[in-house]
Amino acid sequence: MGDPKQQARQSIDAFNRGALDDWMKMVAEDVELVTPIGGTIKGRDAVKGYFAQMRTTFPDARVDVKTIVAEGNVVVTEYIFTGTHKGPMVTATGDTIPPTNRAISGPAIDIGVLDDKGMLTSLRQYFDTANALQQLGLMPAPAAAARS
Repeated sequence: MGDPKQQARQSIDAFNRGALDDWMKMVAEDVELVTPIGGTIKGRDAVKGYFAQMRTTFPDARVDVKTIVAEGNVVVTEYIFTGTHKGPMVTATGDTIPPTNRAISGPAIDIGVLDDKGMLTSLRQYFDTANALQQLGLMPAPAAAARS
């Protein structure tokens, strides 16, 4: 297995360029993705489809890394996600949210697990979905925040 931190950086670079085919070369066939928006997604093709949809929803999507920590075959990446909601957003329930043309920006953490060959086998994403929906105008801000 290569350097997990370097692999995380290469994956993020591929995502930022919209080069999902390049990224999928580092992803195991039986990968599992767990994300607040998409739920649990299994298999390389399904995961690629999820991220392709994300790039359609947020064509200018960008991940700016703050910290990468690795121990053994586990990599944790803290980052800021930014993007403008220019395309339809498909939810885990299959509902479609039309574009709001609003920008979002927020912190997130990914926890990735690599196998002995350095292939991504598991990716768990953590981010504040409520805050993102508030930025998109799809959910009201809490009353206490609105008074601040």
